[in-house]
Amino acid sequence: MDCEKLGIGTAQWGMRYGLANQSGRPAQDELGRMLDHGRAEGISLLDTARMYGDAESIIGAMQTQDLRIVTKMPALVTAADQEVSTFLHRNFQESLKLLNTDCVYGYLIHHSGDILGKHGKEVREFLEGLRAIGKVKKIGVSIYDGYEVNEVLRSFRPDIVQLPLNVLDQRLLLDGTLAMLKSERIEVHVRSVFLQGLLLMDLNHIPPYFEPVRPLLKRWHARAHLQHLTLPEAALSFVRELSEVGTVIVGAESLAQLREITAAFRTPGICDASDLACQDVQWVDPRQWKTI
Repeated sequence: MDCEKLGIGTAQWGMRYGLANQSGRPAQDELGRMLDHGRAEGISLLDTARMYGDAESIIGAMQTQDLRIVTKMPALVTAADQEVSTFLHRNFQESLKLLNTDCVYGYLIHHSGDILGKHGKEVREFLEGLRAIGKVKKIGVSIYDGYEVNEVLRSFRPDIVQLPLNVLDQRLLLDGTLAMLKSERIEVHVRSVFLQGLLLMDLNHIPPYFEPVRPLLKRWHARAHLQHLTLPEAALSFVRELSEVGTVIVGAESLAQLREITAAFRTPGICDASDLACQDVQWVDPRQWKTI
């Protein structure tokens, strides 16, 4: 089993990111080794964004021309008094310059409100124009729930939808969103597979904030053990086996972590997570966490 379905997320490359992040940002030479390992394992996609600190410039400073790069536009709220068209064009050109490339595989709306709001038509026409002239192969949107998907599809036809999915956060699987996207032949990129590292944390190290869901986390740990899978193996197998999922985005702070992830992804086995879905969104949506 190879790792072609994996993509590397680069939020950790440009800023400190993740609940379980202990080591901060990887050094440049470490990132080079991670890319080499990824290539050897069949990984060909990097996921980044203007909002990930200086991740784009870090990617651009390395040899990444052979990789498919997906990046995301900044929120229009940061446009201030600039004309929206000028903002969109300037930021896309800055992304290309930072990435040291003439075109990218994917360009996504980072905040779905930008396609749903008053400037939605301008955003859609801008993205479609980039695709038409070959600057972008695929356009799309990053979303958080099924409602957002349905609203976006009323006025915009994305090639890619990036969404959260893991053993605890099964909302978009259970509500039929994944099946619908597959039927529409829309490429699905899954993020938050480890729920910012919460799913991999030792139960003794879980922050007190998550005490209300400790019983569910204990059941998750027990389930992986019962099926003779490590936590990374169980978490990855759950999304790997879904036919609706095209790419699984994973973050890593080091070569050792990436090696562990690729080995786990290649390990046979399927995690039965049918009774692990958390019904309270506050525990599966990191935007709502109050851990400080």
